Amino acid sequence: MASLMERQPCGQTRRLVRYHMVERRSTDAAPTRELLTYFDELHKEHLGERAIFNGGKDAKTVAELFHSHGAERVKELMRLFFETESDFVQQAGYTVGVFKSQAAKLMAQNRKQPKRAPVDWWDECKTHHGGSCISRYTHGLKMQDTKAS
Repeated sequence: MASLMERQPCGQTRRLVRYHMVERRSTDAAPTRELLTYFDELHKEHLGERAIFNGGKDAKTVAELFHSHGAERVKELMRLFFETESDFVQQAGYTVGVFKSQAAKLMAQNRKQPKRAPVDWWDECKTHHGGSCISRYTHGLKMQDTKAS
Protein backbone atom coordinates (compact mmCIF):
# COMPACT_ATOMS: atom_id res chain seq x y z
CA MET A 1 0.00 0.00 0.00
CA ALA A 2 1.52 3.31 -1.04
CA SER A 3 1.82 5.98 1.59
CA LEU A 4 1.53 9.68 0.98
CA MET A 5 3.28 12.44 2.87
CA GLU A 6 1.23 15.40 3.98
CA ARG A 7 2.17 18.66 5.65
CA GLN A 8 0.37 19.33 8.90
CA PRO A 9 0.85 22.32 11.22
CA CYS A 10 2.49 21.27 14.47
CA GLY A 11 2.78 24.56 16.29
CA GLN A 12 2.61 28.28 15.79
CA THR A 13 4.85 31.03 16.97
CA ARG A 14 4.09 34.62 16.01
CA ARG A 15 3.25 34.36 12.35
CA LEU A 16 5.65 31.48 11.88
CA VAL A 17 3.97 28.17 11.37
CA ARG A 18 6.11 25.09 11.72
CA TYR A 19 5.19 22.03 9.71
CA HIS A 20 6.09 18.41 10.15
CA MET A 21 5.59 15.59 7.72
CA VAL A 22 2.82 13.16 8.58
CA GLU A 23 2.50 9.82 6.89
CA ARG A 24 -1.00 9.27 5.59
CA ARG A 25 -2.24 5.89 4.51
CA SER A 26 -3.54 5.70 1.00
CA THR A 27 -7.07 4.38 0.99
CA ASP A 28 -7.72 1.89 -1.75
CA ALA A 29 -11.44 2.08 -2.51
CA ALA A 30 -11.62 -1.07 -4.65
CA PRO A 31 -11.86 -3.69 -1.83
CA THR A 32 -14.28 -1.50 0.13
CA ARG A 33 -16.49 -0.99 -2.90
CA GLU A 34 -16.36 -4.73 -3.66
CA LEU A 35 -17.37 -5.61 -0.09
CA LEU A 36 -20.20 -3.08 -0.04
CA THR A 37 -21.44 -4.45 -3.37
CA TYR A 38 -21.32 -7.98 -1.93
CA PHE A 39 -23.25 -6.80 1.14
CA ASP A 40 -25.84 -5.19 -1.14
CA GLU A 41 -26.19 -8.40 -3.20
CA LEU A 42 -26.69 -10.51 -0.06
CA HIS A 43 -29.21 -8.01 1.26
CA LYS A 44 -31.18 -8.14 -1.99
CA GLU A 45 -30.98 -11.95 -2.10
CA HIS A 46 -32.21 -12.45 1.48
CA LEU A 47 -34.60 -9.54 1.92
CA GLY A 48 -35.69 -8.77 -1.62
CA GLU A 49 -34.49 -5.16 -1.74
CA ARG A 50 -31.26 -3.22 -1.88
CA ALA A 51 -29.42 -2.18 1.26
CA ILE A 52 -29.51 1.39 2.54
CA PHE A 53 -26.00 2.65 3.18
CA ASN A 54 -24.92 5.45 5.46
CA GLY A 55 -22.36 6.98 3.08
CA GLY A 56 -18.80 7.29 4.31
CA LYS A 57 -19.57 5.82 7.73
CA ASP A 58 -20.42 2.39 6.30
CA ALA A 59 -17.50 2.55 3.87
CA LYS A 60 -15.13 3.30 6.75
CA THR A 61 -16.58 0.44 8.81
CA VAL A 62 -16.14 -2.04 5.96
CA ALA A 63 -12.62 -0.72 5.25
CA GLU A 64 -11.64 -1.27 8.90
CA LEU A 65 -12.95 -4.82 8.81
CA PHE A 66 -11.13 -5.42 5.51
CA HIS A 67 -7.82 -4.16 6.90
CA SER A 68 -8.09 -6.28 10.03
CA HIS A 69 -9.53 -9.53 8.60
CA GLY A 70 -9.17 -9.54 4.81
CA ALA A 71 -11.78 -9.60 2.05
CA GLU A 72 -12.55 -13.33 2.06
CA ARG A 73 -13.11 -13.48 5.83
CA VAL A 74 -15.35 -10.39 5.75
CA LYS A 75 -17.40 -11.92 2.91
CA GLU A 76 -17.78 -15.12 4.91
CA LEU A 77 -18.93 -13.13 7.96
CA MET A 78 -21.41 -11.19 5.82
CA ARG A 79 -22.87 -14.45 4.53
CA LEU A 80 -23.19 -15.75 8.10
CA PHE A 81 -24.75 -12.44 9.18
CA PHE A 82 -27.56 -12.77 6.65
CA GLU A 83 -28.12 -16.42 7.60
CA THR A 84 -28.46 -15.60 11.31
CA GLU A 85 -31.90 -15.70 12.85
CA SER A 86 -31.09 -13.53 15.86
CA ASP A 87 -34.00 -11.53 17.27
CA PHE A 88 -31.68 -8.54 17.77
CA VAL A 89 -30.60 -8.49 14.13
CA GLN A 90 -34.15 -8.87 12.87
CA GLN A 91 -35.36 -5.98 15.04
CA ALA A 92 -32.37 -3.68 14.45
CA GLY A 93 -32.18 -4.42 10.73
CA TYR A 94 -29.62 -5.88 8.40
CA THR A 95 -27.30 -2.85 8.19
CA VAL A 96 -23.53 -2.47 8.09
CA GLY A 97 -23.54 -1.05 11.62
CA VAL A 98 -25.43 -4.02 13.00
CA PHE A 99 -23.13 -6.32 11.01
CA LYS A 100 -20.09 -4.76 12.68
CA SER A 101 -21.69 -5.14 16.12
CA GLN A 102 -22.31 -8.84 15.44
CA ALA A 103 -18.97 -9.62 13.73
CA ALA A 104 -17.18 -10.81 16.89
CA LYS A 105 -20.13 -13.04 17.81
CA LEU A 106 -20.17 -14.52 14.30
CA MET A 107 -16.41 -15.18 14.47
CA ALA A 108 -16.77 -16.94 17.81
CA GLN A 109 -19.64 -19.11 16.58
CA ASN A 110 -17.83 -19.98 13.36
CA ARG A 111 -14.54 -20.92 15.01
CA LYS A 112 -13.42 -24.39 14.09
CA GLN A 113 -12.52 -26.26 17.26
CA PRO A 114 -11.77 -29.94 17.52
CA LYS A 115 -14.45 -31.85 19.35
CA ARG A 116 -13.20 -33.65 22.42
CA ALA A 117 -15.01 -36.64 23.77
CA PRO A 118 -16.12 -36.07 27.37
CA VAL A 119 -14.14 -38.12 29.86
CA ASP A 120 -16.00 -39.82 32.65
CA TRP A 121 -13.55 -39.44 35.51
CA TRP A 122 -15.07 -42.26 37.54
CA ASP A 123 -14.68 -44.84 34.75
CA GLU A 124 -11.14 -43.61 34.19
CA CYS A 125 -10.41 -43.88 37.91
CA LYS A 126 -11.72 -47.44 38.03
CA THR A 127 -9.46 -48.32 35.10
CA HIS A 128 -6.28 -46.63 36.38
CA HIS A 129 -6.61 -46.59 40.17
CA GLY A 130 -9.09 -49.33 40.98
CA GLY A 131 -11.81 -46.81 41.94
CA SER A 132 -9.89 -45.31 44.87
CA CYS A 133 -10.51 -41.64 43.94
CA ILE A 134 -12.87 -39.64 46.15
CA SER A 135 -13.50 -36.78 43.70
CA ARG A 136 -12.43 -35.39 40.36
CA TYR A 137 -9.81 -33.34 42.16
CA THR A 138 -8.11 -36.35 43.78
CA HIS A 139 -8.42 -38.24 40.51
CA GLY A 140 -6.67 -35.35 38.73
CA LEU A 141 -3.88 -35.38 41.32
CA LYS A 142 -3.39 -39.13 40.93
CA MET A 143 -3.35 -38.79 37.14
CA GLN A 144 -0.63 -36.12 37.43
CA ASP A 145 1.38 -38.42 39.68
CA THR A 146 1.13 -41.31 37.21
CA LYS A 147 2.17 -39.06 34.30
CA ALA A 148 5.14 -37.69 36.28
CA SER A 149 6.48 -41.13 37.13
